[in-house]
Amino acid sequence: MAKSKSNAEWLKIFKSFERSGLSVMRFCKQNGISASSFYVKRRELKNKMPSSTPNFLPVEIVDEPGNVSPSSATIVINVKRASLSLPADTSASFFLVLLKGLS
Repeated sequence: MAKSKSNAEWLKIFKSFERSGLSVMRFCKQNGISASSFYVKRRELKNKMPSSTPNFLPVEIVDEPGNVSPSSATIVINVKRASLSLPADTSASFFLVLLKGLS
């Protein structure tokens, strides 16, 4: 009988999976893990643990050197290795539609 993994071991596995860039199926096959166990444990741990990241994306308003006009400011959204820049005067309704589309 296979030894049951601790929650700490599963958390390491999930971090490794996130860094791998592989599909769940390929990752599990390469690591000798049952895909169904992977999904079950991931859901179980996600429900047990409070979210360590807020449901908001980090937003930074950048004013480029030499620009004094507030309309030249830029909103930059960084998520992992992706970056999105928008004018600071982007309408709130467009921003909401965009964020809903990204979620």
